[in-house]
Amino acid sequence: MELGGDTTNINPQGSPGVYSIGGAHTEANSILTWDLAAVQPAVGPVAGGTTITFNFALQQTTTTVCTDTGGSAQCVNTSNQSSPFNVGFTFTCPIDYVDVNTMLSSQAFKDRIGGSIAQGFSPPFVVQDLYACNNSAAGGTLSDKFYSKSETPMTGSTLYLVSVGINNAACPPGSLISNPFPAACSSAILLDGTTSCDAGQPSPPPTPCTAGQMTVDGFDFGSMTLPLAIGNIVTDQLTGLTASVAAVPAVGDNFVLLTDIDGGLATLETNGTIFQITSGSASIVPCSPDGFGYTNTGTTFSLQVPATEYFSGDPAGAAGVYSQAYRYYNFIPFSCTAAFLLDDNTGSLHSNRDYETGIVYMDDFGRASTVLTSNECTTYFEPVTSVYKNKIKVTLDSLPPYWATKYKFVVKPSQGTYQTVYSNIFY
Repeated sequence: MELGGDTTNINPQGSPGVYSIGGAHTEANSILTWDLAAVQPAVGPVAGGTTITFNFALQQTTTTVCTDTGGSAQCVNTSNQSSPFNVGFTFTCPIDYVDVNTMLSSQAFKDRIGGSIAQGFSPPFVVQDLYACNNSAAGGTLSDKFYSKSETPMTGSTLYLVSVGINNAACPPGSLISNPFPAACSSAILLDGTTSCDAGQPSPPPTPCTAGQMTVDGFDFGSMTLPLAIGNIVTDQLTGLTASVAAVPAVGDNFVLLTDIDGGLATLETNGTIFQITSGSASIVPCSPDGFGYTNTGTTFSLQVPATEYFSGDPAGAAGVYSQAYRYYNFIPFSCTAAFLLDDNTGSLHSNRDYETGIVYMDDFGRASTVLTSNECTTYFEPVTSVYKNKIKVTLDSLPPYWATKYKFVVKPSQGTYQTVYSNIFY
């Protein structure tokens, strides 16, 4: 007997990556390339339900790059990210794909990596806000998981994570200056509701939907128990897109003026949009955090790990007094792994135990032999196999009794309730 299954491990290759965020920079092993040719079945498509699990080991080996401006003195306090650290994601094919290239080119696969609207992503796969409110831990993409591992503030300093990317623009210092610094993050819910305007609403005649404002007919935004303030965040609860309050409404106003953040204004200014207003702030508008870089060709795809941007301003908000720092990261290729299951049958034998397998022969009348075993009929699944689909493959190397017309297998685990599991399938 031998241990078998359709779980296969594959390993990637590392290469240097080029950055422009924070200045021209080249970082060794910041690009990881995987060849998923083994995922392609010999015949037929990559089946829906095929599951691929990736694990990435990362580290920071290049010293944090930092610049002090206007008398700021935070660069002396910079440090490197505690390394190594791991992030990962799992992709389950939602449909059959003609081949691996079609799977890698699909938006569904890219969505597990995540990124910015500029990179072609839509909510909920747009990376979460980083500053002033760092919501990365609430995100489900690979990019969010990576950012949630990036410390903020940087140990021993007042440098805060404000943006990330590869070739996108860095945050302009002027947009990050605040009094006090860092800007406060608060996420109290001020109001939940649904927009109502224009035709189709009950009498009296409704207020027209107007560009640049959110309207709720019959509601007084100026008399809210928790008053609105400029910068409050308004979120379309269906898409996750946002806008911010542009002006404090007056008593009697059934509308509030908005400034778009990431596309939310387009729906919030129409009728029937479910919304929520919070006192928290989204990422500073000029800061546009990206996700991992992603490219694919044939059966391979490559990821480039983003650099992280840190900023420290004068506590009193003095203009021109600040520090900016950048961290660049490397993949550890030999510690990065991927494993896949070629079908959606997730049944698995438990790990950290032995299984003894035997065979029972039967005749045409259902009369059966005792359980027959061999000297090599026991299989042990180590604890590390708990992440895989464990199964037993049986090889018969002896002839059946002359009277036998069918047979079945039986399995007895070494732990748990003492019992023999009889197969209900006959051969």
